[in-house]
Amino acid sequence: MAPYAVDPDRSTVTAVLRAGTDRPLSATIRGRLELEGGRGPVTGRVQVVVWDAPSNGRELDLDVAATAPEVDRDSEGRLLLRGSASRPAGTFGIAGTPLLNPTVVLRWRAVLVSDD
Repeated sequence: MAPYAVDPDRSTVTAVLRAGTDRPLSATIRGRLELEGGRGPVTGRVQVVVWDAPSNGRELDLDVAATAPEVDRDSEGRLLLRGSASRPAGTFGIAGTPLLNPTVVLRWRAVLVSDD
């Protein structure tokens, strides 16, 4: 198993609030992972921070194995981790009408760098 870290400056994560209307939210990702043979399986955790407003970021810690991760390389040869997850909006402190079942949908494309 080889250790890797998510490069937050070159990684992207989208967060969309689904509650009757799709509203984008600001988000960042970081984390430390291990890959077997540079392709998988992937173990470790990522932390996604979602902001409903600039002053109230909430962090979610995710087990990568539970997000159906995909490992690939981009056109520049960088190692990429793609994944997605959905969580109740309340996890991030975002209030909404319970009847609409507000959910935050996360999708990421994380650039991995060696963490030796």
